[in-house]
Amino acid sequence: MMITNWEISRKDHDLAVRIADRAVRQLHDYPDNQRTVLMDLIACHANGCPLYFEGLLVAEMLDFSHDICGIRDHINRDTGKLEGHPFTPRYARANHVIDVPAGVIAELKCRSCGKRFHANSDKVPTLDLDGLKQPICRRCIEGVNSECRRLGERPWPIPEGAYID
Repeated sequence: MMITNWEISRKDHDLAVRIADRAVRQLHDYPDNQRTVLMDLIACHANGCPLYFEGLLVAEMLDFSHDICGIRDHINRDTGKLEGHPFTPRYARANHVIDVPAGVIAELKCRSCGKRFHANSDKVPTLDLDGLKQPICRRCIEGVNSECRRLGERPWPIPEGAYID
């Protein structure tokens, strides 16, 4: 019998706790408690299907419920692996991140307009909301910068390589 791996980073653990809290708060009629959701998330993440916790935490409700309920339905609690018919969480890291020498390119959702875009997650301009950095797309940041220049204020810096066009 395979032993479930429970080792994840402190950052990932803290995000998983916030996701589990959101699940029990917002998913009406969800049958599990916060601890069970947290254990399912950690088991999934550490045993073959790493999750994009930053994205899942702020995902739209349809995508959020798809992943939380799908993980619950497909996790083997003895091994931590997803089983059954081919189920992949929408916020599986493999669906959102590509490793490149210059950093990590991720599919992100703009906090301002809600559109999805690709950017270097280490360089993209963000807003800090409740301790979570929220990405801003090029179109929105350029609109803000246009208004800043009109008002004689300093525009937000856009680091080279932040956006993938």
